[in-house]
Amino acid sequence: MAQLLGVSSQRVHQLLKTQGFPPPVAELSAGRVWDLDQVWAWHQGRRRGPGRPAGRRLGERFLLMDRIGGGGFADVFRAEDLESGEIVAMKILRNWEPEYARRFSRELRLLTSISHPNVVEVLDFGEVDEDELWYAMPLAKGSLEDELNDLGPDDSVNKDILNVVRQIGAGLEYLHGLDSPVFHRDLCPANVLRMSNGDWAISDFGLAREAERRSASTHSSIHWGWAAYAAPEQLQDGLRSAEQPADIYSFGRTLLAMVLGKTLIPQDQAPQHHQLRSVIRRATHLDPSRRYGSIRELVDAVESIITGPAPDWESPDLRAERLHEAMTHRADRTRLEELRSAVMEASDDTEKNRQLLTEAMARMTESHIRTLWMDDPDAFLHMIQFWAENVRTMGFQWSYCDILADFGKRVVTSTADDDVLRLVVTALLELGANHNRWHVRGVVISLLQQIRDPDRAQLALEAVQAADPASADWTLTDFAARSFHPILRKGVVEILE
Repeated sequence: MAQLLGVSSQRVHQLLKTQGFPPPVAELSAGRVWDLDQVWAWHQGRRRGPGRPAGRRLGERFLLMDRIGGGGFADVFRAEDLESGEIVAMKILRNWEPEYARRFSRELRLLTSISHPNVVEVLDFGEVDEDELWYAMPLAKGSLEDELNDLGPDDSVNKDILNVVRQIGAGLEYLHGLDSPVFHRDLCPANVLRMSNGDWAISDFGLAREAERRSASTHSSIHWGWAAYAAPEQLQDGLRSAEQPADIYSFGRTLLAMVLGKTLIPQDQAPQHHQLRSVIRRATHLDPSRRYGSIRELVDAVESIITGPAPDWESPDLRAERLHEAMTHRADRTRLEELRSAVMEASDDTEKNRQLLTEAMARMTESHIRTLWMDDPDAFLHMIQFWAENVRTMGFQWSYCDILADFGKRVVTSTADDDVLRLVVTALLELGANHNRWHVRGVVISLLQQIRDPDRAQLALEAVQAADPASADWTLTDFAARSFHPILRKGVVEILE
């Protein structure tokens, strides 16, 4: 019964004493039995019965008019503000457990004392009865969800996306920066409203959704929609984890909805080559510590990409040459993301182009590597696959082999990823042998000597086995193998025999 009504067991015991509550249909040795259909019908009638007719006043200030929306845990009415004469929206939240009611009341009290153009103003709030809360806010023209279909990939629409991002960001940044920070908990396109002056403002702070998430009631399908925007730690831990990183995650998913031009389902991801993919991937990283550190960082990243100067058209070879020259210690995020895009699109490019891009990658610093790896691990792994294939099959200037080898060592160290280790070891084994470069041999041996874990040792052995046997024979010696992990040492000795 508690699950059905979305309340606590303690609240159920109180409801059993309410006049008109359905009587039990049977008395068993284990206790009384109720018909849940009767209970639900009583519950619905209680919600819609006394207290809902047009013309009823709330807070001695608002006169209820017609119902304009709502769901399993709330009704939204049009109402007249008797103080100002304006028409407002009145949201009535039902079936609150005491803990939720206390927390939400505290937050509403705070929201009535603050003012920001990108946060929907809470005009007033109060209680209907012991388990219902209401608050009044300005009546909006519509929501971002209503306008998602009008957003898309062309430049003018990107400016529209940036306008929304700036305004959502300004509202969230203001709330997070209060002396007593407010975290939204329920950011999604439906909760970003278009106000009467055309501005976008954040509304519907999501404690109601939190109550619904904890309810096992099957009378609402909204859980699925909310899960498309809620951070994984919030889905697991609820209010305890609903702080700034959770809002950043939901902001990133809302940005994805704008990019796709539709309401999300949980499986939706950013298109492979979309210019905002890296921003979305970082904002919605499963690990909260690897998301943007603040709302401002996220907004700045979107602004940098959308407002960055559009270069004149250039051939892939010219772009590769320019990126090769640009990849210095001072290379910024824009150059890094341009290099990533160039590599992702380079499958049909000329050998010269692919070689220049491979050499440009080799000039990346540890900081560059960590930035791209944290932004989008899948895209970065694709880059390393591209780099490894070219290192294995192309010819390079003798001195550049050392630069390629040092990059391989940097990328293995910076990512600590098994797939990266496998690709780099196989590539460098063949690079050193093909170019007779002793420094490359030293880098490979150093990488293998650092392996202490049996799983990594087995992975490294498979990488050695994947290389041309002659390359392994040229690079590795019995003497060097003595310092390898036993699993790796045994396999290498067998190859050398």
